[in-house]
Amino acid sequence: MDASQIGKRAWRYAGVLQDAGLSCFEYMEQLILLLFLKMADQLTENPHNRVPLVPPDLGWKALLSLDGAALEDHYRKSLEKLGVKRLPEPAPA
Repeated sequence: MDASQIGKRAWRYAGVLQDAGLSCFEYMEQLILLLFLKMADQLTENPHNRVPLVPPDLGWKALLSLDGAALEDHYRKSLEKLGVKRLPEPAPA
């Protein structure tokens, strides 16, 4: 899947969510938060091998095995916990 297809898919989901009452701002906010979790996870893998910014139980991989209401509940609780937790400073590149 190329970048153009990803963009089209993301905006298609935005339309569905907008029809369900979610504003464009709310959609973008959630998309950015998910991208942060995914990018923070990728920094812990090769070739970066950095110390995790996000505790594993609150991070990207913790979401992968969930779906439906369980996914939504875990995601919401993770964001609430991350909102009050001070994350470690990243190691210099």
